[in-house]
Amino acid sequence: MSMRTVSAVFLFLFSVGISKVSLAQGTTPPAAPSQQDLGQKAVDYITSHFGIDPTNLVPETHKPLTSAGNWSISKKLPPACANIRFPCVLLSYRQPGTNVLCQWTMLLKSDGEDRILLDLNEDAARYFTKKIYGKEGLKTGFDEISGGKLISSPRPIYPENAKLNHIQGSVKLLARVDETGHISDIKLISGPELLRGSSIDTVKHWLYEPLKIDSVPISIRTVITVNYAFN
Repeated sequence: MSMRTVSAVFLFLFSVGISKVSLAQGTTPPAAPSQQDLGQKAVDYITSHFGIDPTNLVPETHKPLTSAGNWSISKKLPPACANIRFPCVLLSYRQPGTNVLCQWTMLLKSDGEDRILLDLNEDAARYFTKKIYGKEGLKTGFDEISGGKLISSPRPIYPENAKLNHIQGSVKLLARVDETGHISDIKLISGPELLRGSSIDTVKHWLYEPLKIDSVPISIRTVITVNYAFN
C-alpha cells in the first residue's frame, strides 16, 4: 500500500487578456468604472471560479450553503488594500437565516478585467471551493505584479494511524503567506481528523516566491488543500 499526496495549489487564479483600444484624436476617454461596477466584476469572478463546497454544512441548516444568498460590496477600503494604488473591493456573501458571512478582498485593474484575490475569511474558505486550479502560480495582466509561485513544498508524512484505518481525503487550510513567502497563521477549515496535524506541520515549511506589487512584497491570505490517497 503506497501513499500519494497532491501538493496544494496557491489560491491565485484570475482572468487575463485585456484588449487595448486606441482612442481617436479628440475622443473623450471613457469614464472610470464605479466602485459598484468593479464590485460586480469581482462578484462575476468569484461565481465563475468558485463553487459551493458540498462537504461543509451550515450549522443552522445542516445543509451545504445555497446559491440564493445576498452579495454586497463595502464602500470602505479593505485593510488588505492599504497603500495599494489599484482599485480594490471587499465582497460579502450572506445566506439569510444563518450566521454565515463569506468575504473576499480583490485587487482589480481600472477596467475590472484583471483580478487578484488578496484575502478571504474562514467562512469563504469553508463554504466555497475552487472550480479550477492553476499549476504555475501567479498569472496576471498586471505588469506591476510578480511572484506568488510555490517554490518549495515538502510532502506531508502520512500518519500511521490514518494508514492503518485506511483514511484518505483532503485537508483544507486557510493560511497567510507573508512578505518573505513563508507560511503563518494557519487555520484548519476541514478534513479527516487523523490527517490534520500532518497537514499543518508540513505546510508550515512551505515557501512561496513573495507576491510583489510595484516591486514591494505584500502579505496575502489563501486556501491550501493537502490531499492524501492510497494507490
